[in-house]
Amino acid sequence: MNIDTQAPIAAKKVVPHFFPDQALLDIRTYGSGHIHRTFWVQLDNQEQFILQQVNTTIFKDPLAIGQNIFHLTQHLKNSDYPFALAEPILTTDQRFLYTDPEGASWRIFSFLHPTHSFDRVAHPAQAFAAARAFGIFSKKISTLSPALIQEGIPNFHNCKFRHEQWQETIQKNPQQRLKFISKEIDFLQEHSYCREWRSRRLPLKLSHNDTKINNILFQADGRTPLAIIDLDTVMLASPLYDFGDMVRTFTSPAFEDAPEQEVTMRLDVFKALCEGFAAGTGDFLEASERSSLLLGAFLMVQVQAQRFLNDYLNGDVYYPVQYSDHNLVRGKNQLALLKSMLAQQREMEKIIKLNFKP
Repeated sequence: MNIDTQAPIAAKKVVPHFFPDQALLDIRTYGSGHIHRTFWVQLDNQEQFILQQVNTTIFKDPLAIGQNIFHLTQHLKNSDYPFALAEPILTTDQRFLYTDPEGASWRIFSFLHPTHSFDRVAHPAQAFAAARAFGIFSKKISTLSPALIQEGIPNFHNCKFRHEQWQETIQKNPQQRLKFISKEIDFLQEHSYCREWRSRRLPLKLSHNDTKINNILFQADGRTPLAIIDLDTVMLASPLYDFGDMVRTFTSPAFEDAPEQEVTMRLDVFKALCEGFAAGTGDFLEASERSSLLLGAFLMVQVQAQRFLNDYLNGDVYYPVQYSDHNLVRGKNQLALLKSMLAQQREMEKIIKLNFKP
């Protein structure tokens, strides 16, 4: 047995509840995600799986999430969906989750390999391929009944809710940090897109809601998507959130906690992203959605800047931090991206009009 010393004893004890007839050969911490605790598992028959301890602080009803993923994977398996699926493995008593004696919730998925993931978009061709894949995903899940999918995180992309949180935190100033972000607050007051977004009353559809590049598994070439993962956040929302989050996370060459001086909106990546999303969605988007794509991009960046700065003001209680100003740096990073987008807004509008006909 080759066991990673970072893997907790609890994780090792979970595996028999899914595979009672197999011995655990190897277990290792896996990936760079901050939400769930994730482990790669190998059994003595050489089969490999992904084991996760679900973060029930964020996902308060893990059973509902398990049911959602089951419905999604079954639906996609029965369609002409072109990508592989990380399917949930049931426990010995046919449940989506195992709850250990301490109350922690655990789940196991099939392990897709050989695959590669990336934390930043390397070039426009990768942006095109990823955006096309997310577009196909949006179109395919649109034929699944929304009644089967429960809300995993209430108000996840609700900009009115996020704005109210922001205003309340500014008024309370719980950690006395307000004086350090006066310029950022002024900028966000001048560049708030929530009211205009809400006035458009765009349709709600099943959406992925977390369209980062590292939620796609690629072939080694980094250009051929094999699977879309992290389906925990799939729920009713606007597909424009997915487009906007791709713009937010694909177009900057820097990580979202890099200094603001390293941040810019790469127009060539944005162009490839638009071309790919248009190719993947086809006629899926309605006219009102096509005319609101750029607004969705600006909204997602603005709201994420607010969320980072809100957590900074609250004393860093939501996002994991490595140093005291980590969330402040993240917030400034997002504002730098927003400023770069504003400087290139006309070019962005032209690209959208070229790819998404009214």
